[in-house]
Amino acid sequence: MKKNRYGNFGSTFISVMSAAFFWFGVSASSVWGETLISPKDWFVMSPGSCWHYSGDGISGSSVENDNTVTVLDEKKDAGNGVSASRFQMNTDNSADNRNGDEQFWNTDPEDPEGKLLIYGLHNHKEDSLSSGKLSGPQDIILETPLLIGKSGQKIGDVVTSSAKTKVQTSSGQLDGTVISETTYKEILPEFDTLLGKFVNVLVMNIDIKVSVKVLFSTQTFDVAVGDYRLKEGTGVIANNYKDLAVTQPSLKIADRGKLGNADIQPDSDSLRHSMLVLQTLCGSDPDGIENLTDINHNGNIGAEEAVYALQKSAGFRVFGITSSAFGDSQAVPAKYTADGENVSPPLAWQDPPTDARSYVLIVDDPDAVPAGGKVWDHWIVYDMPATTASLSENADLSGAKQGMNSWGNAYYEGPSPPSGTAHRCYFTLYAMNVETLNPAGTGKSDIKAAMYGKVSGSTYMIGTYQH
Repeated sequence: MKKNRYGNFGSTFISVMSAAFFWFGVSASSVWGETLISPKDWFVMSPGSCWHYSGDGISGSSVENDNTVTVLDEKKDAGNGVSASRFQMNTDNSADNRNGDEQFWNTDPEDPEGKLLIYGLHNHKEDSLSSGKLSGPQDIILETPLLIGKSGQKIGDVVTSSAKTKVQTSSGQLDGTVISETTYKEILPEFDTLLGKFVNVLVMNIDIKVSVKVLFSTQTFDVAVGDYRLKEGTGVIANNYKDLAVTQPSLKIADRGKLGNADIQPDSDSLRHSMLVLQTLCGSDPDGIENLTDINHNGNIGAEEAVYALQKSAGFRVFGITSSAFGDSQAVPAKYTADGENVSPPLAWQDPPTDARSYVLIVDDPDAVPAGGKVWDHWIVYDMPATTASLSENADLSGAKQGMNSWGNAYYEGPSPPSGTAHRCYFTLYAMNVETLNPAGTGKSDIKAAMYGKVSGSTYMIGTYQH
């Protein structure tokens, strides 16, 4: 089960920098009728947290190079005693030069101003510049951090910041200045994603430019211009931005992810937010009893114990999926692959959202992009009745409908990656608040398009396979 026990110079340095602005969350409160925002309060930095962004099923959006952002376990020494959290990007295309790029973020819990800062980045692969090549790998540390915001920001506020840095290129070291402008635009009462409906979503506009001295002239490049939608305690749930790597803004919406050890779920009230905060404080601690200080200074209650108590007192359910044939992130037995009987594995789920009226199951492989040119769909099941709590091996789906997989077949076909390469299959289950979807077609993009606005919750597990 997904560990859910109780609860982005040219398209180079510029695209690396633009990826940096995907992951901050916000906290909002109201004083004298005015919404005050503390960007750092809900900035999820718990190791292992990740967000996957997709354009699949979104009208006018490209699904090319959908991406995942992950908080790494090891922190980055940013100098002056600062240990910054490392946010790493990897796209669903292994040939994308942004794979392995990182950004270094930090917020000091003792800072009375509550500043949210970015200290630099890591360029993982060599990238093309108009004047040569941006060397990779290299860490690019800003002389002073960029300020994204601080406690007490209000809707309408514009925060500007700049920092000097040096970058290594094939032409030698270049001096550059990074300039950011962050606008706190509005709070949406609600916003739909394939994770479900989120309420009180902050819309921020990010405008990042780089001025770099090349020979006897200074060139200025747009790094990232666009809107980002954020949810407190969850981070960026959608982004619609343009950088030099794309010709038009491309809307990407979160379709799966986790916070610390908990699946991302939609939330609608302060209790849920409190639980998410407690979950992220658990970090990578499998027992949930190490990070006690921020919860109880007496150290007599563990984070997950506190989460559990809150959940039980609210009657809150924790949606999860498992398989009796393999564990989360473990190898799929050959029986359920093209090397064996190629039958579907047994699956079970528990504690679905109370308003679940049907289920959608999507089994796909993002690691197939280099060989297959796209995320490979192995199995799509929809309109499964709400009474369904499991699927047996080689499941009988007479009470549900099946969409077309990437072979053009409306049934399960298991992993069959190229020899010598290990691939991941995501088994993602969505709880729907309607009994039937009535999609326009039977492909995955048709199913996903029909799902928007109807998702009550989701959960997923990963199976791996290698010939």
